Formats: sequence, structure tokens, C-alpha cells
Amino acid sequence: MVKEFSYSYGNYYAKDRFVKMRFDIFKDLLMPYLEKNIKILDIGCYDGAMLEALKSITKDIDYTGVDADLIALTIASNRGAKIIHLNFETATLPFRDNSFDIVIMGEILEHLRNPAKLMEQTKAVLKPGGKILISLPNECTLYHRLKMLLGKGVDGTGFKAGYHLHFPTIQQNRDFVLTYFNIIKQEYWYHLGVGGVIEKLLSLIPKFMIEFFIHVCPSLFARGVIYLCEK
Repeated sequence: MVKEFSYSYGNYYAKDRFVKMRFDIFKDLLMPYLEKNIKILDIGCYDGAMLEALKSITKDIDYTGVDADLIALTIASNRGAKIIHLNFETATLPFRDNSFDIVIMGEILEHLRNPAKLMEQTKAVLKPGGKILISLPNECTLYHRLKMLLGKGVDGTGFKAGYHLHFPTIQQNRDFVLTYFNIIKQEYWYHLGVGGVIEKLLSLIPKFMIEFFIHVCPSLFARGVIYLCEK
């Protein structure tokens, strides 16, 4: 079971420009709340790249990262994170209620068999009035719909361990988050793929055009959505 949730992204986080785009949105949304000695919990922190991003704003952060990947957690620890190795499917968050000012959940819920369980635990450890940043994918973009039409599958991974188990729409994401938290603000992000002919063709589209299409119809063109919420 542990190995199932130890899928390694390798250097993906360090090199992918769309991941960096997502982190920039995280920083912009969190910046007004990053006070001195604020306590942050990053659920699914991987290698602590988010801590590195936040350090560019302030170094006075009490940051705890939780993940299932031991190798990635070692890197996070070297970056200054307090780390906890945890299988989200079988264990519970080992923190007292109302422990953290900010919680980050970046692209983790769609990997779990029971994401509601983790949401309930997260709500408990977040302080009253605390902020939570939740990033979720949109698996029903025009690109994904074309892949389905061609018989390629939503993400092409089939039964491989560690990939997505849920394939929500933008509206389903919002409805799920609102079950637990009040949404203050939301932003969309996009991704043009990681290889292949279609992705190379998409990369030729000017950025302003992509952002226009996302604004007009996020359900078809936004790769994911980031919610800033409050308990």
C-alpha cells in the first residue's frame, strides 16, 4: 500500500513551467496572510518546492510537509521543512485540532480513494478563520474530451498506480470544496501537456489567446482551478 502512493515525479516539479505557474498563483493568493511565524501545513508537499517558493516572500515560516514519498520528503527536509511520512489512505493527520493558520492541498485529493476523509481531517486541524489553498484538476477540458473521442482515455494511465482516481469537472470541484469551506477567491491555471505532436502544436498558441479562452470558458480550457478558502 505504501508503494502505491510513492509515485515519483522526479525533476518534474523543478523543470515544468506550468507547475511554476501554479506556484506563482499560490504565492499571490497567500501573500496577504503570510505573517511572521505563521504555521503552514502542506498536505502532499512532495519535495517541499512550495516552501522554496514561499521563502521568496518571507523566511519566517513554520512549515510542515506531509507526503507518502520518502525520497521527496528527504529533499523537503533539506530545504528546512518539518516532515511527516504518511499514507493518506490508511492513516490520519497526526495533529491537534486548530493547529495551523494555513493549509495547502495542491493536486492531492484526486489521487485518493476517499478524498472526503482527508478534507474532514484538514478542516479539523485548521484554525477558526484559517485559510486553505486547494488546487484541483479539470479532467474535462476540450483536450481531454478529444482524447476520449479518439479512445485514448482521460489521462492515458489506465491502471497505473499513483495517478488520478477521480476526474472532476470545474463545477464538481467547486461543489466539493464548498461542502467543507467558504471560497474567498479562485484562479485558473493551464497546462499544454508534456510531449507529443498535439502538445507541441498547442504550445504555438500565444499566451494571451489561451488566457482569453480560459476566461470565456474555463470548463473547456482551464487545466485546473485553485481555491482560496476560509474555515
